[in-house]
Amino acid sequence: GLVDGATSPTFDAGDTISSHSGWSVNTDYSESGRQTWSNGAVSSQSIDNSGSPASFSISATTDVAGAFLVDDSTKGGTNGTLFAEGSFSSTRSLEDGDTVKVTYTINAS
Repeated sequence: GLVDGATSPTFDAGDTISSHSGWSVNTDYSESGRQTWSNGAVSSQSIDNSGSPASFSISATTDVAGAFLVDDSTKGGTNGTLFAEGSFSSTRSLEDGDTVKVTYTINAS
């Protein structure tokens, strides 16, 4: 999913998809649901989706500040397990018709 960029997001280890006070979900994209994570190859205790980025077709003028990974594909949904959340290097100002492709790397140690 996408993190709204109306304010600078803050993330907390206790965040859940149903309870997170430091950020908001952005649903200004055309797809009917959240995008599916597609695993890449595991290497050095890391896995990413760089071979198949999550692609969002933006449907309004909006700001996006980051992304999150949850096991509920419902657009704007508040059920499921929140696995990861993070900020982009800077907030992206987007317009109707733009496409955002999100890659994410998960590291384990």
